[in-house]
Amino acid sequence: MNPATRPAVPFQPRYWSHQLAFRRTQISQWLSHDQEGLAIRKAAGETVDEPYFATRVADIEKEAVRQEKDALA
Repeated sequence: MNPATRPAVPFQPRYWSHQLAFRRTQISQWLSHDQEGLAIRKAAGETVDEPYFATRVADIEKEAVRQEKDALA
């Protein structure tokens, strides 16, 4: 069956709550991974562009807020 012809998933609060919790976990892991990468680079003595990483974390957090708003709309 063509996915475009399937009916939309009906509103199921438990399903969407689970999906939102899963997405929050993914975003948390994304932030954690970036922070770990920064720590590893610092420990290895690499030159780290602190403003870049600060901007990246802020962008990830902003995207997380946007996605949560979209999910709750």
